[in-house]
Amino acid sequence: ATEVQALKTQAENMVKSSDESVFHPDQSSFIYDKDGNQLIELTNGTDATYCRYEDIPSEVIEAITSIEDKKFYRHNGVDFKAIMRAVKARLQAGKVTQGGSTITMQLAKLMYMEPSKTWQYKVEQIFLAMELEKRYSKEKILEFYLNNIYFANGYYGIDAACRGYFNCDLKDLDISQVAFLCAIPNSPSYYDPVTNMDHTITRRNLILQNMWDDGKITQEQYYEACKEEITLNRPKKTKNSIVNNFVDTYTYYCATRALMEQEGFTFQNYFDSEEEKKTYNEEYDELYASCQKKLYSGGYKIYTSI
Repeated sequence: ATEVQALKTQAENMVKSSDESVFHPDQSSFIYDKDGNQLIELTNGTDATYCRYEDIPSEVIEAITSIEDKKFYRHNGVDFKAIMRAVKARLQAGKVTQGGSTITMQLAKLMYMEPSKTWQYKVEQIFLAMELEKRYSKEKILEFYLNNIYFANGYYGIDAACRGYFNCDLKDLDISQVAFLCAIPNSPSYYDPVTNMDHTITRRNLILQNMWDDGKITQEQYYEACKEEITLNRPKKTKNSIVNNFVDTYTYYCATRALMEQEGFTFQNYFDSEEEKKTYNEEYDELYASCQKKLYSGGYKIYTSI
């Protein structure tokens, strides 16, 4: 009880001591060659802007809440029934894994916490979510969430993902494209549309099904959106594009894995079972996304032998 109270107090202090600036992009990082010359600036990958809630299309809000948190507008940051279902489902595996998290809990983890699987971590996440709900409106929480979640390939936030994958403004997306983008954050490596388009399409269709079930779109809209063929339209790089495509991709991959090592992650190539491999991949994806966000926004200087 004493430890739980300490976690509650810690969560209260963390939220109280921060302001809205914590939810806005931070500093760029830079890659240097062997002579100390700047090669590349690592930013959010595009000329993306921070999107206020009123500028986010309603279809984006409906898609993300339908798939990630159906009770978003009805809970105080925590869905205890969902957490208990997730705990019960995983007890047979011998441990409690991440699950049952609301959008507010995901935001708390994203902005205030380092990945972990301990019970203390989950309790602190719950308290942080409840404190966020006390301090901010539902609209603000969705705004913070959609501007900070990771969409793979260096894109943080819905506007960056929109410009990075479709090279257009948010208002120009159709419902199929919206659902496609909202599919990615659940597992940015698995649903990476550049390398795993079929995975992204499968989850897009699941999101559309949820939106139809929830009455957010009509049956006709659902069928038409599922039939739509998604074509990526990624903006072309202008500065030494062939070289930079290789340099930045390889460098931030290596640098991200170096940060993962600093966090104590042990890399594996062989597994005793599919369950072990699945658990490893989930933990890898979560920590990789967290460390890559640090890389893009933490003001790092990355020195290479290039």
